[in-house]
Amino acid sequence: MDSPNYDLAWQALHMAAAAACRGSTPSGGTGHYANRVMVRDNADQKNCSYICGQTSFSICDAELSIHGRPGKATKNGQVVGMFYNYGCNRVPNRGNGGREASGADGDIMTAPNTYFSYCCCRKA
Repeated sequence: MDSPNYDLAWQALHMAAAAACRGSTPSGGTGHYANRVMVRDNADQKNCSYICGQTSFSICDAELSIHGRPGKATKNGQVVGMFYNYGCNRVPNRGNGGREASGADGDIMTAPNTYFSYCCCRKA
């Protein structure tokens, strides 16, 4: 598989993360600016409060880790994905997460056991 296919897979994951953040925030996202989804790479061992706090979107609403299974579903009730919704101050490198920023392009295709973590950030 070539790089553009990886790019599309990463984009799909990022869109899923944005939707998950929208559903995980208590207010559904507020403010005059589009809220942000930022990667949280386990290798850096930073929590989402820290990651959001280093940007102008300094308020953390949630951290989530998501995983989607490859392939098409074939019947109702089939598990196609999994998620965790963590607090913003979770101890880094605990629970499920991933290494998107420090991993390889092809890591997006290493299902079935890979989760990737994201911070849901917004401006004050």
